[in-house]
Amino acid sequence: MNRIILIVTLLAVAAASRAAEGVNPNDQARFIAGLPLAEGSTLAGLSRDQAWQRHSADLDQMWSRLEGRSLAKARAWSSSFVRASSSSSPCYYFYSGPDILYAKTIFPFASNYVLCGTEPVGGVPDIAAWDSATAAAALSNMRRSINNLTRFAYFITKEMRADLNNNQLNGVTPILYLFLARLGCEITRVDFVSLNSNGSLGSGGVPGVRISFRSAAGAQTLYYFKADLSNGGSGSAVMSFCRRMGSNGLGLLKAASYLMHGDGFSKSRDFLLTNCRVIVQDDSGVPLRYFGSDRWQLRFFGRYTNTTGGIFAKYYQSDLAAAYAQVQPAPLDFQISYQFDPKEANLMVATRAR
Repeated sequence: MNRIILIVTLLAVAAASRAAEGVNPNDQARFIAGLPLAEGSTLAGLSRDQAWQRHSADLDQMWSRLEGRSLAKARAWSSSFVRASSSSSPCYYFYSGPDILYAKTIFPFASNYVLCGTEPVGGVPDIAAWDSATAAAALSNMRRSINNLTRFAYFITKEMRADLNNNQLNGVTPILYLFLARLGCEITRVDFVSLNSNGSLGSGGVPGVRISFRSAAGAQTLYYFKADLSNGGSGSAVMSFCRRMGSNGLGLLKAASYLMHGDGFSKSRDFLLTNCRVIVQDDSGVPLRYFGSDRWQLRFFGRYTNTTGGIFAKYYQSDLAAAYAQVQPAPLDFQISYQFDPKEANLMVATRAR
């Protein structure tokens, strides 16, 4: 059964790759993102359709709210507390889904971004072949797909899985296109890839997408892999791939479902602690007890008094609460994870001392 699923997945990736041949991915990204297109674009005509005009206006409003409430403030926070130590190293953002937004905002100069989740890679078809009805349905679904991240600063996995099963724009790739375009990036090349078990790019069982793009930071590359990061899962290939980039990485963990608080995800936890020189995370990331004072310098921001409750209540960290009580952490003024109220949000910046 697993072999059948793998074959179907690889065929879908190949089909998406063929559909994208000869199509300008940056034009596709700008169309999906509701941004103006050059008059000579093959999608310029479709962008004059009423459905796209509505999509563009709705995204403008959505993005304006997101910038004002979160991204602009996170960008300023990063500039003050993180950016000086985050030059051109690779960024490892596990348990991310398609959230390139916060990786690019907090670590704007990373050479490579490696995102990982259990959501399908998907692809972008030949949009120029759409009619008005197809465009209207696809774009409406796209707005629904990103709604939770733009409202709450994180994806709700169950809802996202349902939204990503769209016939026109499916998987995370269209969302990555949209976010990169809205961040002002120019997509220069897209390749659908896969990882072998040893972490090398080839014809293995871990599907992914590689998006090359340009931003104010220069040429950068984004990888997304669909993988299970639990111990014994396919995520071992992703970690092997990341090791090839060196042990000077930048880690980001937010809304990570407290997975690394248990033993079932210890390998990804150990990987980040070994291969990152800076880790930015909320309390759902690596538990405080794993950051030895002889190896890590820690700075705390915001407020930590509890988890978000419910199924996460058992992951309350009394040692983290004590650490917050011993210092006067700088406040956070932006939403970043499960805490909807920024006054209740927390972040920790861990810098490797040696």
